[in-house]
Amino acid sequence: MKKYFIAISVLSLSFTFCFAQSGYDIDKFVYISPVPGSGMIRPETNIIIRYSEAFQNISIPDPNLIIVKGAISGIHNGTLFLTEDSKSLVFQPDVPFDAGELVSVSLRSGLKSVSGKSIDSLGFEFTITNGCPILNDTPTTNFSNRENKVLNAFSNNLSGDSSLIYPSYYPKISFSNKNNLGEGDYFLAVSQDVSYLTIINNNGVPIFYKKELSPIYDFKVQPSGLLTYYLKTNGKFYGLDSLYSVVDSFYTGNGLTTDFHDLQVLPDGNAFLIAYDREPVQMDTVNNWDTTACVEGCIIQEINKQKNVIWQWRSWDHYKITDSDSTLVDLHQATIYYCHVNSIDIVDDSTMVISTRLFNEVTAINRITGKIIWRFGGKKNQFSIDGSSPDFILQHDARLLKNNTLSLFDNGSPYTRPVSRGLIYRIDTRNKTGKLLKNLVHSPTYFAYNLGNLQITQEGNIIIGWGNEGGSQFNFTEYDSSGTVLNDARLANNSIFWPYRAFKFPWNTRLITTDQDSIIFDNVQPNNSSQKSLKVYNNSNRAINISGVFNSDTLFNVLQNFPIEVSSKGEISLNVEYNPIDFNGSIDTIYIVSKDSVQMVAKQVVLIGNPKTTAVENDNSKKIVAYKLLQNYPNPFNPATTISYEIPKTSFITLKVYDILGRQVKTLVNKEMNSGSYETKFDASSLTSGIYFYSLQAGSFSQSKKMILLK
Repeated sequence: MKKYFIAISVLSLSFTFCFAQSGYDIDKFVYISPVPGSGMIRPETNIIIRYSEAFQNISIPDPNLIIVKGAISGIHNGTLFLTEDSKSLVFQPDVPFDAGELVSVSLRSGLKSVSGKSIDSLGFEFTITNGCPILNDTPTTNFSNRENKVLNAFSNNLSGDSSLIYPSYYPKISFSNKNNLGEGDYFLAVSQDVSYLTIINNNGVPIFYKKELSPIYDFKVQPSGLLTYYLKTNGKFYGLDSLYSVVDSFYTGNGLTTDFHDLQVLPDGNAFLIAYDREPVQMDTVNNWDTTACVEGCIIQEINKQKNVIWQWRSWDHYKITDSDSTLVDLHQATIYYCHVNSIDIVDDSTMVISTRLFNEVTAINRITGKIIWRFGGKKNQFSIDGSSPDFILQHDARLLKNNTLSLFDNGSPYTRPVSRGLIYRIDTRNKTGKLLKNLVHSPTYFAYNLGNLQITQEGNIIIGWGNEGGSQFNFTEYDSSGTVLNDARLANNSIFWPYRAFKFPWNTRLITTDQDSIIFDNVQPNNSSQKSLKVYNNSNRAINISGVFNSDTLFNVLQNFPIEVSSKGEISLNVEYNPIDFNGSIDTIYIVSKDSVQMVAKQVVLIGNPKTTAVENDNSKKIVAYKLLQNYPNPFNPATTISYEIPKTSFITLKVYDILGRQVKTLVNKEMNSGSYETKFDASSLTSGIYFYSLQAGSFSQSKKMILLK
C-alpha cells in the first residue's frame, strides 16, 4: 500500500470547484463511496474511488489531485493512498466532517490506468448525517466476575482429576447418537456469566478453553488458520494463532461500531465486517407518517491489513425500508430496526452473499461495484424453488458454495412456525430457479427465535447450532451428507447461555506437541507391564507448566509427578506404563494438560494396548480342527489391516465389515473355500476413523471381532 500525505490550503487551489455531478461521466468509475448524492453519511467517513481498470502507481502525487471541501468545515487535509491491488484510490481525511454539512469532492484529471488510459476528472457530493441519539444497548445481565459461585463440574465419564479439564463454571457436555463422526473438533463460543471460547473433540472432551468475563461470539477457524472471535466488552474481533496467542484484531472504521455477527478474513489479510448505523429518517417519505424516526441500517466494510476501510456497502443505498417484513418490523415506532444483516459469505473475487434477517432474504452483492446481483426470499424474491417462493423466516447464517449450494439456518417464527430448521438449496442463479435439497428438523423439534447456524464441512457433513432456545442449554447436531444424525450434543449449566454458532474444523495446536500421536503396546502379557517414552514439546517463546495428565483407563499410567515446567522451545519426556489384566486389549486417550487461571490446553495422545497380538501366516498344511476368526493386525490401523481366519472343511464363507451401528460397509469374502488358514487384506481408505466390526459366517458358525480405524 502506497500512502501520500497531502496538505491542502485554500491558497493552493489553482482551479475553480465544479461539483455539478451531471458534468462528469461517473459511469466510468465502477465504484464510488460515499455514493454520489447520498445522505446520512457518518462524519468520520473516508472517500473511495475505483475506476474500470487499476490505477497506475503514483510516483509523485499532485497535492491538488483530490480536493475535499465541507460546506461548513472547509477544505480537508488527509492521506491519499492506493490499495495493494492498485484498483482503488482512498482519501482518509485528517479530521471528521461537520454534522449536516454538504461535502464536495473533486478528482482532477491526470491519473492513468495500468493500460495507459487517461482517467477523466470526477466530481460528486454527499451529505453528512445529523445523527440519532445514542441508545444504551447494554444487556441487563450482570457479567461481573462470579468465580466464587460453585457449579457441579461434569466429568463426561472420565476418571481422575476432572478439574484439569473442567473448571467449575464450564458447562456440562453430553453427546448422544455418536457414530463415525467427521474429522475435526467442535468450536463454540459459550457466553454466560463466565464465558468460554472452547474446542471440544469427538469424545466430548474440551481440548482448549479461554475464559472471558464478557459475552463472546463467532469462534471459528479462518481459511488462513487464524482463530477469531468477538469480545463484546472491547467491541472488536481478535485473532489467535495456533499457539493461542492474540496476534491480530479486526474492527470497522468510518466512525462505526463493530457488530458481532460475522467476520470473514481473506487469504490476503483483508477482512469483511458488519456494523449497524442509526440515522434519523423523515418517515413521511417512507409510509406517510409525519414524524422523524431513528432507523437502524446495516453497513458492510472491507478493511485492509492496516485497518483502513477500502470498500463499503450501505443498506441505505441499496435497500428500501419497506423491503422489511411488515409482520416483523413496525414502521410506526420511534426506533426502527429494519434490516439486520447477520452473516457475510465471500463466495469469490466478485460475489458476496449476506443474510438480511428482517427481510427474510439472502442477497448476493457484487464485491466490485456494490450493486445487488440477486435477491432470494422476502418481498423482493427473484427465485422459484420447486415451483414456489423460498420458505424461511428470520434466518441466520447464509452461505453459498461454489457449486451453487445455498445453506441457511431458518429460525422460524413464534407466530407462524415455531420450529427451527437447517435448509440446503441447489440454485440456478442465471434462470432464478432451484430445489430444496435438505430440510433438517431436529426430533424432538427445537425453536430458537434468534442466533444459530448451519455449516457444511469440507468432507460434506452438516453442523447445525440450534441457536438461542432460551434458558441454560445449547444444542448442536452433526449430520452426515445424507442427513443422518451422527451426533446430538448438549451443553447445560445453571447459568443462562447466549449461544451463537457451532462449527467443526480440522485443528492442531502448536503450543504443545508430542513426538507421536499414538503409543502402541504390543504383546504385553496380563499382569505384566511395559513402559514407553513420550516426548512433549513447548513451541512457544515462554515457559509453560504441564499441570497434569488425564485419562479414563487405569491400565495406563504416566509415572511422573506434576506440575512440570517446560522451558521456552524446550521439551520433556514422560514415561507411559501399560498394565493389562487380561487378553482383551485396551484403547484410551491421554490428555497432557497445561492450564492457568484463564486458559487450558490439552494435547491428545491415543494409547493402544494389545496384550496378545499375533499375525497368522498362510499355512494350509497344518491340521485345522475348528472355525476360528483371529484379531486383525495391526490394530488400530491406518488405512489397511490384515484379517486372518481358519476353516476346518470346505465351506461357503462370508467375511463382512460393519460400522458401529451395524450397517454393512464392505464384503471381503463371499465364496466357497477349502480347508485351511487364510489372510484377507482390508483397505479402509474411504472410511472415517472409528470402531468397526468384522464377522465371519460359515453355515451355523458365526464370529465377530472389533477393530479400530485411526486416521
